[in-house]
Amino acid sequence: MIKKLYAVYDKKAETELGLFEQPNDLVAIRDFSQVCKNKEHQIAKFAEDYCLISLGTIDTTTMQIVSDVKTIAEAKEYAE
Repeated sequence: MIKKLYAVYDKKAETELGLFEQPNDLVAIRDFSQVCKNKEHQIAKFAEDYCLISLGTIDTTTMQIVSDVKTIAEAKEYAE
């Protein structure tokens, strides 16, 4: 099975906040946008510092990873 890999990136700390899998970009953006709208969450408080990165894919059968790194969403787009 092919899965997509993502990370939330902290621009100021220059590091990711953990890797996660989702079936596609739309689901990853939906989940990210919900965090961005939570005013109690660090990402919402400093939205200009965070973005969602698509890292590529992993084949869970062969464990082959294909890198294709790109920013797909900015927290400031979703923060309220």
